[in-house]
Amino acid sequence: MEFEIKLLHKLRQQLIREEWNIAIRPLGKDRLYQIGGIKEKFIVIPNSFRYWCADPFIVSVENIDYLFFEMFDRFRGKGVIGYREIFDGKIGKMKTAYEAPYHLSFPCICKVDKEWYMIPEYSEGKEIPILQATHFPDCWEKVESWMTGQRCVDSVIIKHQNQEYLFTQKLKKGYHSNTLEIFIHEGDEWIPHCKNPVVASSSDSRLAGKIFMAENKLIRVAQDCSDGYGKSLHFREISVLNHKEFVEQGIADINVNNISIDGKKHYVGIHTYNSSNHYEVIDLKNHSHVSLGNLVNLFWCIIKKVFH
Repeated sequence: MEFEIKLLHKLRQQLIREEWNIAIRPLGKDRLYQIGGIKEKFIVIPNSFRYWCADPFIVSVENIDYLFFEMFDRFRGKGVIGYREIFDGKIGKMKTAYEAPYHLSFPCICKVDKEWYMIPEYSEGKEIPILQATHFPDCWEKVESWMTGQRCVDSVIIKHQNQEYLFTQKLKKGYHSNTLEIFIHEGDEWIPHCKNPVVASSSDSRLAGKIFMAENKLIRVAQDCSDGYGKSLHFREISVLNHKEFVEQGIADINVNNISIDGKKHYVGIHTYNSSNHYEVIDLKNHSHVSLGNLVNLFWCIIKKVFH
């Protein structure tokens, strides 16, 4: 009886999974966290039969916007980094930008000295890989490895007052943490901030996108994981950031029910926000459900188990 219960639980985990969609809208007068920013509708980008998408990051390059994201492969049960080109309001096809032996997500992307870099989440590989584009946007190679041997998630690097700071979460057990840590770049090393952990709360420690400047404010977006993964977003202004201090204050809280979305489908969560010169992007959590792609993954897992 106990074996049957465990088997049913395992089958349920394999078949009924959390999935996400990316949504986009033109950048208007007010951003999502500002007064009036929730009025304009986000357009949901459909997933494909094989892939669902989350963790959107977007950058503008001349007249083209490039949307990067976690592209979760239902067949193989892991994420790769995908991208789409957006030109003249038209969203291009989903393509693969980078994949690795383990699961990838949260493709934080930035430009340094005319070169494009990406810092994806790669906790299963026990490192923070630094990728450089050899041909933007579809060819990337790993040029550095940070925090080797440690499981870190949703990492972001910023340069503030001529100093580089790495914001990240270190995992001890499982896939959740309630602390945010900062590391300061000194020479070839990352030195822990003396105030670590700078945040110790499951409601606002995990990053939900890039740290960005707007209206002369340095803004950090946090995802609320206090009642499940991706409950809501908290926008926080960083008022003090230096070698010795870190101070921030909340400026807006956004949950999925606040947001205008095209269509009648109901979503139950949100955990990423980013923007470019032309667009704002978020991701939306669907109700957990069975998909045919999950059935393919289950069949493949059984075949591997049998042959192993």
